[in-house]
Amino acid sequence: MANREIIDNYYNKAVENLNENIISNYKHWNKYVENLSEKQKATYLISIFHDQVFNGGFHQYFLNPYGCFSYQTLSCLKKIKAKTTANLLLEVLSVVNYLNLDVQDFSRNIFNRELNRITNFDDLICDSLDGLDDKYYNSKEDLVKLLANYLTSDGASMSE
Repeated sequence: MANREIIDNYYNKAVENLNENIISNYKHWNKYVENLSEKQKATYLISIFHDQVFNGGFHQYFLNPYGCFSYQTLSCLKKIKAKTTANLLLEVLSVVNYLNLDVQDFSRNIFNRELNRITNFDDLICDSLDGLDDKYYNSKEDLVKLLANYLTSDGASMSE
């Protein structure tokens, strides 16, 4: 099975019961993601992260509610051994979490669009994130390969 196919299978399994009612409620969405298997969670969070950043940059990722999972995504990136991307996300978080909120407060604030410097397109943050976007786009780290390797390690099955 090709890497993309492996990832798509895990992703489809991860989102099969996800709906707008869940996504629109912070607690329900968090619980949904927490109840996924580790490999489904990694696939879901890394796929969303990559799609958001690749299509609109880090600002888009945090402007949309998906950024509420940034710290969980960081953990998943470390699990799949995506060191370059994990370090970059850590750098991004140092810019975006400018209030130094704890993980839960930061996540809730992102979900509720309550970080004014993000929602109001603060020039300093946008400029910083633009530079970090370039680092992401120019990265040689192959997230697809690393994620697929993680998903196929230990004889894992799709039902996991």
